[in-house]
Amino acid sequence: MPPRRIIILNSHANNGQARKKWKAVAPVVMARLSSKGGKPPEVVDSPVNGLTEMVGHFAKDGQCTIIAAGGDGTVSHCANAILAQPEADKDRFVLGAIGLGSSNDFHKPFERDKCLGRVPVRIDDHRPIKHNAGLVIYDAGEEKRRRFFVVNASMGVVAEGNLLFNKGDAMIRRLKPLCVSAAINYTAIKAIGMHKNIEAAITVANEQHPVKMTNLGVVINPHFTGSCRYDTPVSPQSDHMCVNLLENLNRRQLLGAFYYFGKGRFLGRPGARSWRVEKASAIPAGLAALEIDGEVETTTAAHFILIKEALSVCQ
Repeated sequence: MPPRRIIILNSHANNGQARKKWKAVAPVVMARLSSKGGKPPEVVDSPVNGLTEMVGHFAKDGQCTIIAAGGDGTVSHCANAILAQPEADKDRFVLGAIGLGSSNDFHKPFERDKCLGRVPVRIDDHRPIKHNAGLVIYDAGEEKRRRFFVVNASMGVVAEGNLLFNKGDAMIRRLKPLCVSAAINYTAIKAIGMHKNIEAAITVANEQHPVKMTNLGVVINPHFTGSCRYDTPVSPQSDHMCVNLLENLNRRQLLGAFYYFGKGRFLGRPGARSWRVEKASAIPAGLAALEIDGEVETTTAAHFILIKEALSVCQ
């Protein structure tokens, strides 16, 4: 029996441009999904609260494909809603995605036959593949919180840049609707100019390292922030995640690091170290930004755990 197919649409993604993108691709998406048999796909527009409960209700009907139509944050919210379900129900779900966001790292590397114009799509639920997730357990004041990620998590300048991009300033707000890549580049340069290295202790491979942290990336998918990517050997199907550290860089060196990130070059650069691990932790000396699939919190401690084959995802 074909699965029930639910499109979770975040029309507010990409500074509100997601709705325009969705209208352009919706007829093709709906036709493709309808051709696979079963009931026509359903669209749920911009659920803010209660997504976990909503997804749990879908499980009562048997197999279900949840398609996140939005940016990486929308994908992450849908993945977290699936992973919050009881163990007996998780295998009923397949996660799909329609890239309506600004960076769409979950879809990278982009493949031409999986794009509708400039919109990447992963909606083939007939041949799902397994996909790793990471679990972050982090301190938020007196409370410990848990969140899964399916692309990457970070602390340091990338997290600070994501926070700045999400909040925006006058220039970012002006650039976002005109040219997302320009807004991303402007944000990166401003974040570099504002950044100060963070005194921290990171633990990888059962060894603790005191560091002056410029950036720490905990990576399942090596792509991040526009055209940036790591050249460390990792994919969503690896038996490890990569912990990539940039340590004690000054602003000039950091600007150079982002130039090389855009070319996919990290290993061998000044201040760069990498480990292949299943768990890691980072404890900054004070409150620091923590980015989880583009969403940003602040914390004084974060612990990262690889969950292998956590999800079934569309191709």
